[in-house]
Amino acid sequence: MIADVFTKRFILCPTCKQHEHSVEHMITGEKRTFGPWQCRSEDCRTEIWGTVRVDGTIEIRTTTAKPKGFALCKLRDLYLVLEEEYGRIQGPDYFYHSHQCPTNLMRKVIEVFGPSGEHDVHGMIRYVAGIENTPETRKALKGDETALTRRRVFELFGTDGEPIATDWPEANEGVIPMIAAWQREEQKKS
Repeated sequence: MIADVFTKRFILCPTCKQHEHSVEHMITGEKRTFGPWQCRSEDCRTEIWGTVRVDGTIEIRTTTAKPKGFALCKLRDLYLVLEEEYGRIQGPDYFYHSHQCPTNLMRKVIEVFGPSGEHDVHGMIRYVAGIENTPETRKALKGDETALTRRRVFELFGTDGEPIATDWPEANEGVIPMIAAWQREEQKKS
């Protein structure tokens, strides 16, 4: 019996040479563009854009992505440490208070409900602080030598644990006021 052999094509990160990005699905005989793809190696910040040509050759260009980091967020009395890959900590008011839904922050959670049963709970998780993702901070947050305590996390993030000041106040059980008003109007209709 003869075995079937398959060849799959990948782009190897040109910076660290450690992470592969599959391009097999893009080689179709038509010109296609892709990106940005970010290298998933711990300390590499390379972003890759490219064009797959009709003949199957690939032209790429790279840039350096924003630094990775960790964000400390608060939901009432619950603190969450989130690993952030795209530099969201550099624009916390936008990314956490006005734009980001908590369901996006907690990808493995199946559903999120607010206190009144609403699904759109923007504004409930408040951004507290952020730090750069370095080998030292990863070791401090993920290492098992020292048990993490709330005090230790606050020291690492350089915070007292209170959320940053924002133009998007927590109101109406944490929902952005515009969304809360819309939800009240929808409830009146039903």
